[in-house]
Amino acid sequence: MKVLLVEPGYKNKYPPMGLMKISTYHRNRGDIVRFYKGCMSEREILEFGPDRVYITSLFTFYYDKVIKTLQYYQKYIDDDNIYLGGIMVTILYDRVAQDTGIHNLMAGLLEDSGILGLNDHVNIDQLPLDYDILDQIEYEYPANGNYFAYTTRGCPNKCSFCAVPILEPQFHMTNNIKRQVQEVNLKYGEKRNLLLLDNNIFNLTVQELQDVVADMQEVGFTKQPTYIKENAFDIFVRKAETPFLHERIVDSAVEYLISLKRRIRNEKQKQEYEYILKLLDCSKDKKYFMKTHKNWIRIYINKYKNKTKLKRYVDFNQGLEAARMTPEKMKILAQLPLRPVRIAFDHYNQRAVTIYKRAVRTASECGVKEFSNYMLYNFNDKPEDLWYRIKINIDLAKELGINMFSFPMKYMPITETDRSHIGEHWNKKYLQSIPAILLVTKGVVADGEEFFERAFGRNVEEFYEILAMPKDFIIYRQYYEEKGYTQIWRAYYNELSEDEKNMLIQILSGTLVQYNHGIFDRILKYYDKKYRYTYLRDYEEKAGC
Repeated sequence: MKVLLVEPGYKNKYPPMGLMKISTYHRNRGDIVRFYKGCMSEREILEFGPDRVYITSLFTFYYDKVIKTLQYYQKYIDDDNIYLGGIMVTILYDRVAQDTGIHNLMAGLLEDSGILGLNDHVNIDQLPLDYDILDQIEYEYPANGNYFAYTTRGCPNKCSFCAVPILEPQFHMTNNIKRQVQEVNLKYGEKRNLLLLDNNIFNLTVQELQDVVADMQEVGFTKQPTYIKENAFDIFVRKAETPFLHERIVDSAVEYLISLKRRIRNEKQKQEYEYILKLLDCSKDKKYFMKTHKNWIRIYINKYKNKTKLKRYVDFNQGLEAARMTPEKMKILAQLPLRPVRIAFDHYNQRAVTIYKRAVRTASECGVKEFSNYMLYNFNDKPEDLWYRIKINIDLAKELGINMFSFPMKYMPITETDRSHIGEHWNKKYLQSIPAILLVTKGVVADGEEFFERAFGRNVEEFYEILAMPKDFIIYRQYYEEKGYTQIWRAYYNELSEDEKNMLIQILSGTLVQYNHGIFDRILKYYDKKYRYTYLRDYEEKAGC
């Protein structure tokens, strides 16, 4: 069988783990597998001639892109041979079924291959990932290069803002993490770091958690350096006989061999190696040359390659639940080289703050120094709640001597197909301003007090003032301050009463159309396009300023 795996052309951090497991399943059956991101050209589709197509989906706000991708492949493949699954399909199953007419919809975890019309009844969800398919595409996933794994599935909590109860309704331990890592090492080469996608690791018992940690330590995730980075030539050799040898792997191997010459200090060996490089350069088929001369080349590789051992890190990427963290469990988890530790801080009330502070202090006492903590906003919170939570992180970092990054995450209802949701206490203008602030901070808020006050204000009043600023005044703050525009805008803003400031936000959010122009026109002009950064810079260049 020829199998085509498709991920729609959206941007995403992690590779499609579901498709990687399906690839392993089909390759174990002896099938031919091809992976593509987006819409493959008609010529390539006809040349490959897939018997079956699997299309994955991610977040619900990619709904239109997923459906358009499906419709594209429907022009070439019969509906009976198209399978559509993933997160979006699981959450919006009925709507997808109605809108597409596709019968082969896969919801939830793929735990039985019988769902695919194949009768070997393999639990595909527990198969190792096929990392080789990632070499078939040009797209580079930001988190690529890690082991991706689970030790548990599901979460005992039923948070209303979370999709996990739908995607993984039952909490349970999964396949052995030690076996997962060992199988990846054997087939695809060692990775450096371990990225775990468990949704609530602290729901394990103390003994279960200790067993999981012991397995990770056994496969190299200790606090001592154990990882030696695989060089590009060895990667080439390992993949040379597979159907997944992308040209960029060949190019990387050639570049590595050229760079290796700098390491050779012995003059005679250097001359010998330069002769190899000359032959390689003259070769019309560099891939064939490297394959047929690999033993000769490896004499120099083994002698001069980098043998420095690096530390590995474990990242529980979905975050740790503060309420379930106990000193005993955190002490066990801290036996691993954790970096960073992620603790969710989604609510601002006395109980949530107490639990969160206790969890951070507990982790710090166990030796954790690197934190990157999630903060949900635009849910039931108020804008100032976000400011207070970030301020708590700033204070904790200073108190405990730790590195603490705040990671604000905008809430969107899990069933919505766009990103337009506005929480009860939020508005369109504020929701546009938060990403503008985060753009300056590259998405995270560092733990420096001066940095925080500059980005978010010294107090809540200044925070609301920043939220009210024109977007470019926030992003390019130094430029507008140097030009004096910010000071003029602020003077007009401070002349407004509190009610008028609220009206300004309504005007900017598009919810107030009729208003007294005499009061607002002076300040509103700074939101016009002629005060945008690109417009002003173009004007300055033309004027020779």
